[in-house]
Amino acid sequence: MCFNCAMLFVFKQEGYYNFRMKDLNFDLDLLWIAGDKIVYLAKNVSRNSEDILKPDVKADKVLEVNSGLSDRYDFKTGDKVKVY
Repeated sequence: MCFNCAMLFVFKQEGYYNFRMKDLNFDLDLLWIAGDKIVYLAKNVSRNSEDILKPDVKADKVLEVNSGLSDRYDFKTGDKVKVY
């Protein structure tokens, strides 16, 4: 994935959405978003991780970005997000 690229998953309704990153070619940060706010962050998820990420918060979007971008741009739970 290019440095400033991202992948946005948009769901029809808020729910508990789990992600697994097994066998990727790069590490990621994942941001769960409800409405217009970040509700959960998973930073530096290893490309080799077999763990299932199971946030205990509802979201209607999940944004995947390159590992480290959350820290670089100081993303935090509660930050507002604007999707174009």
